[in-house]
Amino acid sequence: MKKFVCSDFELDLSSYDVTTMEENFWFTDRIFAKRTFPFEITLTSDIDKVLGYISFPNSRTIQTMFNGYYFENNEKNTAIFEVEEFESSLSVSIVFGFDEFPNFSKKLSELPLDKFEVDNIYIHAAGIISQTWPAVNYNFPQIHTDKINTEEEIWFAFGKIINNYKDGAFLINEVDITEDITYNRNIMQPLPYLLHILKKGFEDAGYELEGDVLQDESIKKICIYSDVEYYTTNEQEPISIFKMSEDHSETGEITLIRPPYVHTMQYYRFDFIYPIEHPGKYRIVGTVKMRLFPYLGPRPFFRIKYRNQVLFYHEVNLDFASSRLTVTKNVDVVFETLVDILPNEIIIESYQGASADEIIISLEINPIRLHDTSGEAVPTIINPNQVDLTRSVPDMTFGEFFTTLKNWFNLDLTPKANKAIVNFVQDEIKRGEIIDLSDTEVKQPRRKFNKGLSFLLQFSETDNKDYTYLPVFHSAAGIANNSFVKNEKTNEIIINALPLPLMLRENVQTAHHFDSDSSKLYAVMYDGLTAGLNLAKNPDEIMIPKIHERHFKEWFERRINSQNFIWEFKKHYETIRTLTSKKKIFAYNQIHLIKNINKNELDNNYYEIEIETEASLK
Repeated sequence: MKKFVCSDFELDLSSYDVTTMEENFWFTDRIFAKRTFPFEITLTSDIDKVLGYISFPNSRTIQTMFNGYYFENNEKNTAIFEVEEFESSLSVSIVFGFDEFPNFSKKLSELPLDKFEVDNIYIHAAGIISQTWPAVNYNFPQIHTDKINTEEEIWFAFGKIINNYKDGAFLINEVDITEDITYNRNIMQPLPYLLHILKKGFEDAGYELEGDVLQDESIKKICIYSDVEYYTTNEQEPISIFKMSEDHSETGEITLIRPPYVHTMQYYRFDFIYPIEHPGKYRIVGTVKMRLFPYLGPRPFFRIKYRNQVLFYHEVNLDFASSRLTVTKNVDVVFETLVDILPNEIIIESYQGASADEIIISLEINPIRLHDTSGEAVPTIINPNQVDLTRSVPDMTFGEFFTTLKNWFNLDLTPKANKAIVNFVQDEIKRGEIIDLSDTEVKQPRRKFNKGLSFLLQFSETDNKDYTYLPVFHSAAGIANNSFVKNEKTNEIIINALPLPLMLRENVQTAHHFDSDSSKLYAVMYDGLTAGLNLAKNPDEIMIPKIHERHFKEWFERRINSQNFIWEFKKHYETIRTLTSKKKIFAYNQIHLIKNINKNELDNNYYEIEIETEASLK
């Protein structure tokens, strides 16, 4: 029995010619997903309605993809049903088999990574840096960075090093309240260990991570640096206040009686309130103007208050200024906010004669230093007393993360009960059960020869020209790092990651973050202190040439010196139920790796099988 079920419709597929394909992901980037070949179904009026009247060429409501479940041999699989083409009938396909790891679409930041408060992040980090995984799940190695512009006033004290550690302590951010200078010296950013993320990702799906990957000495050292803004900015932007005479908040007329004359004059009131978001110490500087009333009328004034505290007040002496139209005054006052629950506000008030096209107020409220809620001075760059690894991971899904590792270290993944077993493919092909399929042999199977295959293993490209990341090109002619030529038979394995190289700057040799991509995995090698300092190690052992030697060389050699077999046979379901794409088989007097299996049910539990394998010629 085969059928697809979703919230919109249910489709019995028992009478359709449906061939399913299962691929061995050792040979592809796809993980676990199985799929059907496109097959034809009749467009009924009910299905046409569900598909948004796909039969009408001018329909604007067409739906062609549906999430649901695919049932085959009483097995329920999460699936996607897709309409690929329509002419007189529908050509559709189904992709299924996502159930093993449904969280592959979950962002790394959504995983249950470490997140907790600490008393003091600087002291906490100092207790971590002498350790390594698995004793700790994250660490604080020094990282050279160029993403901070130290020409900006806020960063003048920053030494361009993240997790800066000197003389047995991490540099702290602090405020000199005597000189009113803020020293933002350091950014504290925890780097999660790669294996911690991997373990938590599988735990989130209900699996415990096992396998050789946990014992690899190079992988154990890898911390993940992410191009994120981990710190908190406690910054108050200057408040600019610019008001013209036309911006008055009230106007009216006053009458001045000076017998035998009666004078009528227009007045302007200016009343403005400006909230101060962050408590602290501020300076108000600029100029204000007051338009005089004619005929020695009322005295204009200008007042600036913090709450009810008058910071600036000027009232024009008419006897002195009676011959002038306006009076301009410079403002330069300093104030500190109070520690209470009341709002912090600057109030500007003025009463003066009417004018046109005059600049009445030109002020700036500039922060000198900022305070916390208790009134203590705090730096503008805050390293929270918290470890939150969900904020310190690249912007990628867990599936993308695992695929990156798979491509980098040639990994195999096998779910078994509640275990996620991650081994190296190059080792895995030497293990495991061998199924005898010699009784299915045909006299002359179709064979394809792979001598022309080649492989290009490389990290994703970077625009930076200061560092060279050597690729490996492996073909029948040999192994090369440069001066090679790709062709249509070249399999390119692109790894969305970069090991950060070491750089010596200011007598500190550690990892250098020179690239900028929030969705890329940056690797830093760190397994404890070096000469008492939290310095990253040389990443040479995880660069492509060394990785190729350890995890790909034998695999590529086998694939290039192999031949593919393709043949068909018929079997009852019970005799092939254990035949999966990652099993090894014996046929034609040799051992084969399965590349893919196509199954088509001919009758009840009786299948026609097409199998493609790869067998070594050596």
